[in-house]
Order: sequence, then structure tokens, then C-alpha cells
Amino acid sequence: MGGSRPEVRRSSVGHTLPEGPELEALVRRALGAQPGESLRFLARDRFVGTEAWRIRMANGGVETTFVAKRLSARSSEITALVANRWLPLAGLGQYAAPLLGVSGEDESGSVWHLYEDLGNRTLEYSPGHGSDRLKTAVKQGFLSPQPLEPVIDRAHAAVVALAEVHMRFAGHPLLDECRVLCHALGEDSLGSSVHEATRGLEELGTPAFDLTPEQGAIQRRLLSLLGPLSREVPMRAAEMAALGGTETLLHGDLNGSNVLVYLEQGRWRVRLIDWVHAGVGSFAYDLSNFLLHYRREDRRTILEWYTAAASPTGPWPTDSQWNAIFDTAERARIARSAAWLAATAVKTPADWVFQKLAEVESWFRLLDPVLPTGRT
Repeated sequence: MGGSRPEVRRSSVGHTLPEGPELEALVRRALGAQPGESLRFLARDRFVGTEAWRIRMANGGVETTFVAKRLSARSSEITALVANRWLPLAGLGQYAAPLLGVSGEDESGSVWHLYEDLGNRTLEYSPGHGSDRLKTAVKQGFLSPQPLEPVIDRAHAAVVALAEVHMRFAGHPLLDECRVLCHALGEDSLGSSVHEATRGLEELGTPAFDLTPEQGAIQRRLLSLLGPLSREVPMRAAEMAALGGTETLLHGDLNGSNVLVYLEQGRWRVRLIDWVHAGVGSFAYDLSNFLLHYRREDRRTILEWYTAAASPTGPWPTDSQWNAIFDTAERARIARSAAWLAATAVKTPADWVFQKLAEVESWFRLLDPVLPTGRT
């Protein structure tokens, strides 16, 4: 279902990086600093709820800002391949995140990525502020806010870039390489996710787990939702195969916080960032997620931008068909979350896991058609 863009919070001001010699070495390489050369770390802001920081430093009288993100080794590998290999080799390097360097693994197995800081230019939809439909929200840390370009133009540029990525990778020779590391988000993803979630939740209901009444109620309610969905899997998979197009490279978490759009020398630049959930499957998986971050009355316009950029002559699904494959994509996404949380609860049945499972239940129940109904 996706979340809102993480806010930027001042976590400390001083002369230290978030932590670890690996990141400091990475910053030194990016700055071209000599061994032993003194660097002044001026400030760091953490994006709340993430393992990402904006850091500011001075070297030789020049101030520079970077964005540093800590990733698992697997997520690091996928993200670096997208930025440094897959998008460039497909002729789409202009959409890659501005990755400056990757550290070695630290003692915990984590890896640091260092990015050029392009400022607060992510797409964001902010409901309830004025009459404009397509909006953006700027969250600022210690940097001055960037001027807001026309929001509709920014959203259009993002959708055109998304369509180009999807169409370029559909049937591309690189896609076999992508499949090896990326998540399987194709027509079978709903069935596999529902199966894994059901297995984990059923295990939680065995006598080996002494669930509280509240935890048991959450477990049973989720199973009651997954049962009917499981029976629909063959029909939904066939529908996705027929309408979801050729499999392609997917971002996997395409909300406004993961798209940067800004003017550069009078032209729009788009960067698609944070590919840790990258997968291979139908374009519907990315497109439904993107559309759900906008008002329902705006979604058909955005969808028309996408189809015009991808294939002006079509053929494309009808509204009812779009809603059917979008619904399957979103239920697959929610079921993946349920499967991960259920597996986590089996290992560590902590209260926070069941709170998250309750959120997943609400996502299932609140899921409405992506496009306004009334047209076929």
C-alpha cells in the first residue's frame, strides 16, 4: 500500500558521521580527501523511520552535502546494479540514483551507499491543502527548501520516465539477470505470497505459540481474509497474464518519496531512487502503487499519461480490467507484507509484529478500486 515520505529530522549537529569507519572512508573517497586530511562534519539529519541520513561537511573551506544510506548486503547489491549497470546498459542511466560510492560490509553485515544530494525534490501528494489536485510537499532539514516547479508538470515527467523504464526492459536481455536477484512479482506472486502468509499464520496458531487473546484474534482474522483470496488465485493469475503485459523490471515501491523531479537547464530531470524492493513482473504492480498516492479523481489522467508514453495506440485494458489487475497487484503486495510479518512473528512473536499484522489486515479491508467506477 506504500507509506508517506519520511520526514527529515535533525538528529545531531557536530563533527561525527552517523557511525562506523566504512562510511567515513566512503566520504573521504567522494571528496578526494587525502589520508590524515582533516574533515569537518557540520551536521547530520536523519530521515525518520529510515536508515538514511543527509550529512553536511566542510573540506578546504568548501561545504558539501551527501545522502548516506545503510542497507543489507542483498539490498545494496540490487540497488547498485540498478544504478550502475542495468539502467545505464538499457540506455536509461539518466533515471538512475546519483550513487557516488559503496562501502564494504561492516561488522553487522550492512553496507553504506553514498549519494549526491539533490535536495528536497521528491514527488509528494498532500491532500487537503487548497484547490490544486496534484501537489507536492517539501520536507526540509537544514537545507533551504527547493523552489517548487509546477506540480502537474513534475508528475507528468515522472510517469513518462516510469513508462520508458517499463517498456525498455520488457523482453530486454538484461531481464534474465534481473530475475536472479530481484523479487518475483509476476503473475504467480499473489499465489506464493498468500501461501507463505497462510503457512506462517497457521503455525502461529499451534500450541507452540502462547498467543494473547488479541494476538490470536488478529491471526484468525487474517486467515479468514486469506482463505477466499487463495481460492481466487487461479482466476487472478490468468487475468494478470492476459492483461498485465510482458514482464519487465519493476521498482517495487514506487511512491512519491522515491521519485525525484527537478528542472536542470530548463529541462525536467527524473531520478528513480531506493530500489531495494526491485522485482520482475507486470507493470501494473508499479503503476497501481503510484496511482494510489494520488486522489482518485486524478488517477485516470495520470494513467492516460502513462499509456500515451508507453504505447499511444494500445490496446490497453478497459477501466474495469485496469481495476481488476490493479486489485490483484495490491493484494499481492499486502500478502507479501503479511508473509514477511508472519515469518518474523514465528521467530520473534513480539507485540510490534502483531501490531503490524493488524495494520496489514486494515489494508486488506480498506482496499478500494484504483480508478473511479462507472466506466467500462
